[in-house]
Amino acid sequence: MPPLTFLTVQIACGTMVILPFFLVDLLFFSGGFELNASTALPMMYFAIFPGILAYAFWNHGVLRIGPAKAAIFMYLTPVFASVMAGIFLEERLGQFHIIGGLLILAGLFLATRTTELRRKYR
Repeated sequence: MPPLTFLTVQIACGTMVILPFFLVDLLFFSGGFELNASTALPMMYFAIFPGILAYAFWNHGVLRIGPAKAAIFMYLTPVFASVMAGIFLEERLGQFHIIGGLLILAGLFLATRTTELRRKYR
């Protein structure tokens, strides 16, 4: 499937999954949100960067290096989230963040090293 088609299908499926939750919120709780000048810019940002470009870049990366290698690096998400929370939200990184991050990096190193060794000794 072409990457743009795959991305479009992902967006359509995600929209269908989240639509019932939005409708429940709209009908029973806060009544949705008002689209005005102060909410339009953040909505456009979230639609374009994490909503479309991130998936497009991820799909391109999977196409380039293959799904097996790409799946391994999904484990870096909490590491980057912790570091970015420290930078942008001024949260303090705890000892558990550092230990967890080092364990993830060690696991990734071992997983990628094992693949190289397997290839070498075939």
